[in-house]
Amino acid sequence: PEPATSVGSTLIMGGPIKLGASPIMDVQADGGRYWRGAVYDKYTGGGWISTYGDAASFNANDTRLNTLNDVFRREITQTVRIFAPEFSTLYAAAQPLRVNLPVEIWRIQPPANVPAAPDIALIRSRRPLRAGDQSVVVSALTIADDKSLRVAGQEYPVGLGNYLQLPDNLPPRVRALARAITDTALNPYDQAVAIETYLRAQIKYAVIEKKVDKL
Repeated sequence: PEPATSVGSTLIMGGPIKLGASPIMDVQADGGRYWRGAVYDKYTGGGWISTYGDAASFNANDTRLNTLNDVFRREITQTVRIFAPEFSTLYAAAQPLRVNLPVEIWRIQPPANVPAAPDIALIRSRRPLRAGDQSVVVSALTIADDKSLRVAGQEYPVGLGNYLQLPDNLPPRVRALARAITDTALNPYDQAVAIETYLRAQIKYAVIEKKVDKL
């Protein structure tokens, strides 16, 4: 069975979330704000699922992940020290390029007729990580500015259709709320920012600060 600190292929929206006060990991990085454990590409109306297929094995610092060629990205290094008694999922900023550990990687494959690289959905260490262990991941972090994103329009990268579908059972209230929130936005980027701003105002996070010793 997977340890409690792992993530799965399903993310259900809503319901209570029990947060403990014990730190799970410490991240030292030269950039970035968000560290993801999994990517979910299919919205079901009540939550998200990840449509990844079988896992592939990668050696430490395997260069096969480095498939990006984007001038609007820069590489950052993040070192994660584990505090939990057992850990397998590796957390990193998008998009992961290299990992210093042997890992298993699940990837979301584009349609067979779409010439796009698969997205990394989930990275797990091939051996359980114990308290005190470290992982080092190099990611390609976006540096696209607001102006560039506003003029990008709807010419999305090939394969992005995975993330744009809507289920037949989409609740009407979700569609109506999205339209109301984005009513004054003039482009897809500002629409996304409007939704993000709304969610940040409506969804509250409990922030727990605890001093930890550095190595």
